Amino acid sequence: MCCKTLQRIIATILVSCLLVLMGGCNQATDFFSYQKGTEMEYEQVDKALLPMNRIKTLNPLISKDKDVYYMNRLL
Repeated sequence: MCCKTLQRIIATILVSCLLVLMGGCNQATDFFSYQKGTEMEYEQVDKALLPMNRIKTLNPLISKDKDVYYMNRLL
């Protein structure tokens, strides 16, 4: 009884893997064909908004704010 149940589980897993692999096949010749015809529009802005609390200083040596630490890592 246990052996047949295990065989069914393994067969189900194998069939599922096969279906996933076969479903991933695509006949698109160009990898970037989904981007054709769509143009990106960029907008230039004069300021950047940062979601952080009011900071005391930007000096990384004396600042204990986590936000300032990550901001300095980005800069």
